Amino acid sequence: MQSTFHSEPTEPDHPNPYYSNPYNQIPPPPPSKSSKGHWITILIIISLASMLGGIVIGILYTPAHAKSSTLSIPSPTPTPTAEPTQSPSIPPLPTAPPTPTAPPIPSSAPYSSDQIYDDLVQAGLADNGGGHDFSPFDFRGSTIRPEGGMIDFQDLSTRSNMNIATFASTLEVPYYIDDYTGAFSVVASVHNCVLQVQNAANRLSPNLISKYKSVLETYCT
Repeated sequence: MQSTFHSEPTEPDHPNPYYSNPYNQIPPPPPSKSSKGHWITILIIISLASMLGGIVIGILYTPAHAKSSTLSIPSPTPTPTAEPTQSPSIPPLPTAPPTPTAPPIPSSAPYSSDQIYDDLVQAGLADNGGGHDFSPFDFRGSTIRPEGGMIDFQDLSTRSNMNIATFASTLEVPYYIDDYTGAFSVVASVHNCVLQVQNAANRLSPNLISKYKSVLETYCT
């Protein structure tokens, strides 16, 4: 008796699209680790490139923006106006200084030469005999008249001829001294008084002249 052999069904030579062999189903391979790391590297490079590009753009934009913000509109240059030409002026020639004139003469002096002479006698400087000559209009060589008069006398110690004149104003005294051309020389002038000696100033010692000045400073005020 012939045995019947049942063979396994074989897959046809041409695959049947409607046939599914449960034994031939192979599970899909797990995802490759190398491809996953590759994508992560690409993402990191892209991120770094974006950051670097932003920094470069910021650096390039900041100077340009600052430069544009500082630009100013130039103001128009004014056109200079021509000034009229003037001929040089010739300075005036210097004139000679005016001749000094005496100030107005007051009517009277605060004290007379006779009073100052008496003070010199009381001080033991002037001789009280024979030399007293009250000459109110005798101003001897000057155009300025001493309103208080002029007294001639002799010095008691040296017998030098002297005189004392008094004026109404102290302003007259320097004019009188500059204008005087007589035979007497000024020994001292204090306020309104002028003391003179006749060509013998060298015969009066500095100590004696100091005594005369002391009396004049006391009474010629």
